[in-house]
Amino acid sequence: MGTFLAQFHENVVHFASQPCWRFKASGVGWKTLTWEQVGRRVAALATWLRQRGLDVGDRVAIWSSTRYEWSLADLASLAAGGVVVPIYQTLPPTQALFIVQEPACRFLFVERLPELAVIELLHRECPALEQLIVFAEMDAAAIASPIPVTTLSTIIERGALSSGDQSVYEQCWRARGAADLASLVYTSGTTGTPKGVELTFENFTVEVAGLHDVFCFPPHSECLMFLPLAHIVARAMQFFQIASAHVASYAESLEKIGENLQETRPHFFAAVPRIYEKVQARILNTLAAAPAWKQRLFHWAMQVGEAAARAGARGGHLTLGLRCRLPLARLITRPVKARLGGNLIAAVSGGAPLAAEVARFFESLGILILEGYGLTETAAAVTLNHLDDYRFGTVGKPLPQVHVRMADDGEILVRGPTVFRGYFQRPEETAAVLEPDGWFHTGDIGEFSRDGFLRITDRKKDLLKTSAGKYVAPQPIENQLKTSPYISDALLYGDRRNFVTALVTLDRPAVEAYAQRIKIPYADWEALTGEPRIVALVQVTVDAVNRDRASFEQVKKFRILPRDFAIEHGELTPTLKIRRKVAYERYRDLFESMYATDASQGAAYVREANARL
Repeated sequence: MGTFLAQFHENVVHFASQPCWRFKASGVGWKTLTWEQVGRRVAALATWLRQRGLDVGDRVAIWSSTRYEWSLADLASLAAGGVVVPIYQTLPPTQALFIVQEPACRFLFVERLPELAVIELLHRECPALEQLIVFAEMDAAAIASPIPVTTLSTIIERGALSSGDQSVYEQCWRARGAADLASLVYTSGTTGTPKGVELTFENFTVEVAGLHDVFCFPPHSECLMFLPLAHIVARAMQFFQIASAHVASYAESLEKIGENLQETRPHFFAAVPRIYEKVQARILNTLAAAPAWKQRLFHWAMQVGEAAARAGARGGHLTLGLRCRLPLARLITRPVKARLGGNLIAAVSGGAPLAAEVARFFESLGILILEGYGLTETAAAVTLNHLDDYRFGTVGKPLPQVHVRMADDGEILVRGPTVFRGYFQRPEETAAVLEPDGWFHTGDIGEFSRDGFLRITDRKKDLLKTSAGKYVAPQPIENQLKTSPYISDALLYGDRRNFVTALVTLDRPAVEAYAQRIKIPYADWEALTGEPRIVALVQVTVDAVNRDRASFEQVKKFRILPRDFAIEHGELTPTLKIRRKVAYERYRDLFESMYATDASQGAAYVREANARL
C-alpha cells in the first residue's frame, strides 16, 4: 500500500481535468480547481518550502480556519518532507504560541496576519520560526514584521516549475515512507496541558483505507468541509477525499453552513454532534411555529419514515401500507432534507457521543447519520457504522486492521496500524497509555453488543462516584437532556455527593418562541431563564430522563445558566466538548447551593447565577 500522498498524485494524473476542490471566491461565487490545478499548486508550494531550507522532519504549523488553502499547505508541507502541526483558529495567541514553540516550528501558515504584538511575541518566544505565509491577500512588503512575511498567492503565481525542480519535487514526495512522521496533532486539553500526538503516514493511510472500505461512496461524490481541519475527524476526511478522488467544497464559515449546503448539495459531510443537535432544534422550532394541521401532518410523515427505517433495519420488506404511505411522507419532509442539500447519502458524526434519539429523528426524515468512535491518538476512527449495517446508540464495528478489546475495568483498548507512535517528548505519558505490545488505553469505557457493535458508556475519568459508592456515567444523561429542543447544553455533577445535580443552558430561540406562544412577559433574557414556567419546562425533560434511570443516576436538582458554555470563556474545547474541570470550578457555588440543606437557597439560584456572571 502506498501512502495517501502517492494516491493523491495518482489522482492528479488520472482525473486531471475533473473537479477536485471548490471554494467561494468573493464576488464570483463558487470557483473550481481541477486535480491538475491542485497538483501544480501543491508542487509549487512544496518546491518553495524546499528552496527556503525546509528539511525532512522540520515542523510546519497551520493556524487557520477551514479553507482550501489549509489543505493545500498541508499537502505541500508533507510532500516537501515537513511534519504538519495544526492549530485551531479559535485558540488565543498564548495557547497557539505553545504549539508553535514546543515542536520548534520553522514555518507558520496563517489565515490573516496576526496583530504586530502577536508577531513580536512569536519572534521573541519561538526562535526557530523563520517565515509567516498568509492565505489572505495583502501587501506583505508594507508590513514592518520582525519575521519575514509572504502571501500564498505570491508563491503560487511564480510560474511553472522547471524540469529540474519538478524532478526534485517528485523524488521528495516519493521518499516519504509509511513509518515517517506526518503530523503532530495537539490534543484539545480537556484535562491539562495539550500533548503533541505523533501520527505517521501509515496511521493516516490505513485510516483512509478503512474509511473507503466502510463508506463506498460512488466515484466523484461531493463533500462539504466545515469542521476545523485541526480536528482529527476533519483531517481524516480531508485525506479520504483526496485519496478517493472525491470532490471537496470548503464552506465559507460555520455561520454559513446552511447556505453552503444548499449551494453545493453534497453527498456526504462530517460534523460533531453539536451541529446535528442545533439543526434538529432549528427544525423543531420552525415546526412549533407552524399551524396545528401542518404540525400533525409533519409528525405523521416522521412516524411513517421511522416505521419504514425500522423495517429496513430488520432486513424485512415494507408492508403494502408503508409502501403506499412512504412516498407522501417523503414529499412532506423533502423541504427539510433540501436544507441539507437534497443529495445527502449519509452524514458522519464523530468527536463526541451522538444521542440515539437525534440519529432516529434524522432517519425519520430520510437522513442517515453514521456515528463513529476514535481519538486523535488513533488517527480518527476506530469503529464506524456502515451504510448498510448500523445501530443507533452505538459507534459501529472496528475498521479493517484495527483490533479492539476491553480491559477488566471496561476500558476500551485499541491496537493496530492507526495507533499513534507516542506523545511528542513525553515518554512517561506515552508509557502510561501505550503498552509495549501496542495496546492503547483510550480512557473510554465501553461494551460490545451481541452482534459486534461497540457502545461507549463514558469517559473513564469522567465517571462520577456518589458518596454511596455508585458510579454514574454523565455523558449519556447529558445527551438525553440535550434532546429537548429547549436545552442547549448540560453538565452533570455529583462526585462524592449523595445525589446527582446538573447545570443546563437554554436554546434561546426555542425558549423565546415558547414564551411568545404562551404569552410569558419578561424584561430580558436573564429574567426569562428564571421564570417559573421556563424552569417547569426544563423540569419536564429532567423528569422524563429520570424515569428510565436508577435512583442514584437521577438528576435531583438543576440550575439554569443565563448563557451557554463558551470557547472564549474556557468552558469548551475548540471541538465543543465541555472542559469539566474548568466548569466545575467556575460554577462551584451554584453546585454547592444545590446540596445546601436550606431549601430557601434554591429559590434564588437564578439571581445568584446572574450576579456571578
